[in-house]
Amino acid sequence: MRPHGMQAKQFLYLAAAGLLTVSCSRRDVSPAGTFSANGIEFTAAEAAQILKLTPLPDLPHDPRNRHSSDARAVALGRQLFYDPRLSANGSISCATCHDPSRHWTDGKRVAEGLGRVARNTPTLWNVAYNRWQFWDGRRDTLWAQSVAPIENVNEMGSNRLRIYWRVAEEPGMRRAYEDLFGSLPALDSGKETRDARPVAEDPRHPMHRAWLALTDADRDRVNRCMSNLGKAVEAFERTLITPEAAARKSLGAFAALASSGICSKMVSECATVGKLIA
Repeated sequence: MRPHGMQAKQFLYLAAAGLLTVSCSRRDVSPAGTFSANGIEFTAAEAAQILKLTPLPDLPHDPRNRHSSDARAVALGRQLFYDPRLSANGSISCATCHDPSRHWTDGKRVAEGLGRVARNTPTLWNVAYNRWQFWDGRRDTLWAQSVAPIENVNEMGSNRLRIYWRVAEEPGMRRAYEDLFGSLPALDSGKETRDARPVAEDPRHPMHRAWLALTDADRDRVNRCMSNLGKAVEAFERTLITPEAAARKSLGAFAALASSGICSKMVSECATVGKLIA
């Protein structure tokens, strides 16, 4: 097999065997005990390893989000996921990059929001099974991950204080929020400041200065609101589970992605893990 094909195979096997938690049906395996998807063939041992993942286990409980299985949180999270008003320019939502018609990704080499992002958009299929979030694992909960793109200047480019005011001033959203999380507390600072967030890497940034100008109590109230919204988005994203019947199609899609070279950068970044399955 060509080196590129070997990398593609390693990526696909790693995705199927763990990182993307894809299940498959035993009828996908040929009588010879091999599995082939888009021209990439697995050995009998590799196919057997993949088959150990079917069916998916029970959805893991998140002890840090007591609303993760609440139908009201799912409904609010779905609303937030598709709402472009959470972005700075009012045109980008979570679904812009995590497009359901593209298996919750965007089909691009790297993600594009207000600017270009350094990495490609991961799928949200079975994301609740991930122990760590983002490609580099820098978030340990799904709800903490879900709010980060809102403030990323290259993604949605907004800020937590603006999001607080969106909830406070939009009657329908406020009702849904308070029905789930209780009363949204007013801010001591009033409505004078509309945009603020912490910018630890640049203490002189206007957003950071505005954030520090808020009272400790107001910063806590805004943080609590932002965290709660993340927990609602998590509740929605926990519902994105691959149907058992779609497994072969999903494996084929991963094989096509791997064969196209789109994921070659990710493969190289995961070389250490790849050596374990070479």
